[in-house]
Amino acid sequence: MMHKMSSSLLCLLTLSALAFPSTALAANDPEDVLLDEDVRRDLASRPETFSSPELPAAAPSVLPDLRLSNSTSLLHELQKKPQTSKTDEPLDPTDPLQFMTSFRLGLEFNDLSNGEGSNGFLRLQGNMALNPKMLLHAELPLGWSNLSHTSSDAGIGDLRFAFYYLGKRESDSRKLIQGVMPGVELILPTGSATNGLGGDAGLLIPYLNLQMNVSETVTISNVLRYVHSFSRYRPAGNPDINVPTSSKGRNSQDGKTVREIWWQIPVTVKPEDMWLTWMTFTPDMAWNFQDNMTRSYRLDIEAGKTFKEDFSVAANLTLPLNSGNAINWIFGIQAILTF
Repeated sequence: MMHKMSSSLLCLLTLSALAFPSTALAANDPEDVLLDEDVRRDLASRPETFSSPELPAAAPSVLPDLRLSNSTSLLHELQKKPQTSKTDEPLDPTDPLQFMTSFRLGLEFNDLSNGEGSNGFLRLQGNMALNPKMLLHAELPLGWSNLSHTSSDAGIGDLRFAFYYLGKRESDSRKLIQGVMPGVELILPTGSATNGLGGDAGLLIPYLNLQMNVSETVTISNVLRYVHSFSRYRPAGNPDINVPTSSKGRNSQDGKTVREIWWQIPVTVKPEDMWLTWMTFTPDMAWNFQDNMTRSYRLDIEAGKTFKEDFSVAANLTLPLNSGNAINWIFGIQAILTF
C-alpha cells in the first residue's frame, strides 16, 4: 500500500514539473513559489493570452517592414546633395584658388612717371563661381585723369574679363604644390588713351598660377602671364598692368607693341598675434620682347583685415624698382564681400 502511494505521489510531482517548469526550478525559494502561484492564477483567469493566434502570426511581418523602412531612409540620405556653407570655408582674399562668388569695390590712385600727371580709378569687380572648378571675373573701371599734355577728364576705363579653371587643389598640406590654376584674361580698349583712361589696345593674357605652402602661416604663389597686344599699347592708361614704358626723354604717348612675359611672386604672411589678418609682398617683373627687351620691376605691398567671415578690407602700395616703369607709385584700397 505504501509503495502504491509513493508511486502515485512521484507521478504527481513529475506531471507538476512538466506542466510548470519555472515552479520546479524556483522551488528552492518559498517567496518565489508564492509569486509563481499568483502569476498562474492570473494567467488562468485570462486564457486568451495563450490562445490568441495574432501575435505569433503578426510578428514575422513586422521585421520586413522595419527593414524596408530603414533601407528607404538610408537611400534617401545617400541621395541628398552635399550642402556647403561659408562657415566650412571662411573668406580668404589671399587665396586665388578659393572659388567664391564675391564683389570688390576698389579705389586706386596713380602717380605717373615721365611727368605725365596722374589718374585714378573706381574699380567695380565681380567674381562668379560657376562650379567648384570654374570662375568668371569681370571688372568695370570708372576713371579720372589730370595729365600734363591734355585737360582733365573722367569716364569709363578699359573693361576686363577673365576665366579661371581650378586644375588641381591639394588636400595634403605637407605637399609643396598646393594648387594649379590656368586661365585667360582679356582687356578691351573702351577707355580713352589720349585722356589717360585706357591703353588704346586690346590685351590677351593667358594665365597660370602655381600655389605653394611653405608653412601654416606663409604661402607663395607663382603667377605667370604672357601679354599680347592687338595694336600699339599705352601703358600709362592702365598703370596697374605692368607693361614697361619708354625711357625718360622719349615720347610715351606713341604706345608700343607688347609681347611680354609678366611674372609675379606673391608671398603672403598671416601673422598670429597682430591686428592684421594678412600681409602680402609681391615682386613684379615684366619683360617686353618686342621693344628691345625693355623691363619693368616693381614691389607691391598689401595689408588686409577680415572683419567677418564674408567681409574684408585691404590697402596696397606699389613702388617702382627701376626707371622703366609707367608709375611713380600706385596706392589703392578695396572692400571685399562674398555671398
